[in-house]
Amino acid sequence: MMRSAPFGDDVVVIRDAATPELWVLSQSAPPRLLLDAVESFVVEDDRTVLAVRDEGPIRSIWRVALGGGQPDSLAELPLAGGGPELGPFGFALSPDGRTVAAGWVGGPVQISGPAPSSLRDVGAPLVVADDGRLVATAGRAGEAYLLDGKRLSDLAPTDSDPLTVPRSGTVAWGSVGDDGQLAAVEVRDLLAGTRETHPAGGSATRVVGLTASHVILEATAFDPLSRTVTIVDRRDGTASTFKAPAPDAD
Repeated sequence: MMRSAPFGDDVVVIRDAATPELWVLSQSAPPRLLLDAVESFVVEDDRTVLAVRDEGPIRSIWRVALGGGQPDSLAELPLAGGGPELGPFGFALSPDGRTVAAGWVGGPVQISGPAPSSLRDVGAPLVVADDGRLVATAGRAGEAYLLDGKRLSDLAPTDSDPLTVPRSGTVAWGSVGDDGQLAAVEVRDLLAGTRETHPAGGSATRVVGLTASHVILEATAFDPLSRTVTIVDRRDGTASTFKAPAPDAD
């Protein structure tokens, strides 16, 4: 999940203070604190983010509007007996915005909304439907699974680390060849039943951004001298790779 994201002329960032805080930085207004104790966030739309907040024994999911107003608490989960030692945490928001699924790999998953339920050992939520049905989950090693009742089937392979879009069934990941290079970009809408495969190449294999028209990937290997990004146009399937050198120290 994100540490920073642009919103037009504004930027939303997590600033590490005594506890991490979610701030919006603007060219036209002073910096403004949105929410404290925020561990991570994802973009919901062009003026709203969904934030994961830890306070004492509770982990909660909040909807935060950049334009002001009070943040809305969407779901709460006890941290006791479920935390980083169990594996990655994830949450999913249904298309109608009324159902939230949240939980850990190897631990409990809570589904809050019109059809609440509790699951265990199914993985970290990726996609949840309006009816409260958990559709897809992530695993401990960065893989993803389709969930049909209690039966898991493979969706994305190990180390793919799929990215999802809140309030949708969309999941995207990079398919990597035996040489460790990007072979294709997969985009599935698990609620609509659609699938896209876009051939691509290069060292940028981790999906970090997904819109209706583009998929953005970056290289996972740390290189202090450059940053490699690949952008796939979902409309025509073209892929472009950019390598930006680090600024000169002097």
